[in-house]
Amino acid sequence: MRRIALVLLLTVTGCATANVERSTRNEVAVATEARDERVSWSSNIRIRPQQVFVPSRADGGDEFCSTSPTFFGESIRPSPMCFRDTDGRGRFNRAYMLREKRDGGGVAVSVPYTIQPFPCSSCVVSSADLTRISDPQILAEQSIAPPELRPYVQLALSNSPDTNAAIDRSQLPDKQAARSAVALAAREVRDRRAVAICSSQNPGGAVGALGLLGAIATIAGSASERSCMDDYIRTGAMPVPPAPLSTNAVN
Repeated sequence: MRRIALVLLLTVTGCATANVERSTRNEVAVATEARDERVSWSSNIRIRPQQVFVPSRADGGDEFCSTSPTFFGESIRPSPMCFRDTDGRGRFNRAYMLREKRDGGGVAVSVPYTIQPFPCSSCVVSSADLTRISDPQILAEQSIAPPELRPYVQLALSNSPDTNAAIDRSQLPDKQAARSAVALAAREVRDRRAVAICSSQNPGGAVGALGLLGAIATIAGSASERSCMDDYIRTGAMPVPPAPLSTNAVN
């Protein structure tokens, strides 16, 4: 509990933060199984099966970072994290908040993964809120895919049976690599949207100051968020976005 509080404090205040750089590695990490690891009585690190992690560097070391939240707690908003395999055994064994110092920081985890080629030297994860975005073209534009692959990511997000045929008809130099990259990019942005929808059900710590009612809302929101993600992982069906706030015009 104290460890997590310290990590969050460092993240919020910017004290003793890591020196984060963009990686030029053309590969991503993919979790090979779901993991749910408790960090404190109210906080978990949750990894989805086949979750995609993009390469990064921090404090001079290589790592892979989640593109959507993996740290979930009842009193804070969900947050992405970065992961390292310090033993080189095909399992992430340390997890860090994005700006946390790597030397002596982090928490222990055990997340099996594989490395897959991906044109990620220019990977930039969009900060756009995908909660209410369902248009495949817009989602493809928000994906980690390079521009030349986004039309095919759009087809994949549309569940088009013509996706692979369209790649085969293209002028792309390596059709098999393109098919793999398109599938990864489509899954990543789809997962990112699902997490955004589910996380929108959790008000986080903002309502904690409201006393008992705020605490109840936070706990209920956290439970709803977890149930939402469990359903998505089990069925693969995109969660239903929250209804937009109604605006009643006064005539």
